[in-house]
Amino acid sequence: MKILLFPRDLKWEEKLQRQTGYTFIDVDEENDLIGRKSIEEVFLIPRTDQFAAHLSLNQRSFRENNYKFVTSEYKLIDQLANKVKLSNHVLQSYLPKKYNFDDVKYPCYLKYEYGHYSETVWKVNNYSELSKKTKNLILDKDYVIQEAVPGNKEYSTSFIVDRGSIVFSAGYFHSYSTDLFVWPYDKADAFARFKLNKNSSLIKIFQEFLTDYHGIINCNYKIIGGKPKILEFNPRLSGDIFHITRRELNYMIKLYCKISTDFNPETMNLKPVH
Repeated sequence: MKILLFPRDLKWEEKLQRQTGYTFIDVDEENDLIGRKSIEEVFLIPRTDQFAAHLSLNQRSFRENNYKFVTSEYKLIDQLANKVKLSNHVLQSYLPKKYNFDDVKYPCYLKYEYGHYSETVWKVNNYSELSKKTKNLILDKDYVIQEAVPGNKEYSTSFIVDRGSIVFSAGYFHSYSTDLFVWPYDKADAFARFKLNKNSSLIKIFQEFLTDYHGIINCNYKIIGGKPKILEFNPRLSGDIFHITRRELNYMIKLYCKISTDFNPETMNLKPVH
């Protein structure tokens, strides 16, 4: 099988090729995806939230060029990837509490609507810091202020969802020396892998968020009183895959390719299909 990660990342490709044996093809420009048809079947995996959304909006053009992939309705991808929209999700009990400027409790976390690798997430300690980072921005549109959820462990789980059902999960957690941290600015002391039981209450909660989802997605969260406090969803292949076992990684990619082969967007109630 030929696989294309897009946008490309040579380090990712080298690591994945060593660990899986799959062939990762090199296409650097999106014009080469849209502009010409692949001479062979290629499985396309989004590596950023932005491209995952773009893939959903323009899926017909990619499919016509012989690319296989799984995607969800754009509106759902955006709701999960956008930190402000996620904070307004109906399942509020599994999300950190939101603050307004007049009721914020410090320290808190400030999150811009989009970003990755925590580049738009900050721990904020006082009003002055918060004002400086939100100048000329609109609350609950450009950014959200959330409670600082305590706990020295942050969990990460990668899922594959097939027509709204979780069919694969693999995860790990990092332990920190402090309860409040932001990766990669704060360094973890240790990490350990774990496996979610398919009948566990945690899986059932994630299933509630992903009922209408299709494809790869990653979630970062803490566990408080046996329940998750979800920090973010990443509707794409996440770099956290390099912390799961080689066996899990191989199966994850194999399963994604199988579901991509069987995936028929015309029967999935995905709208709109452009």
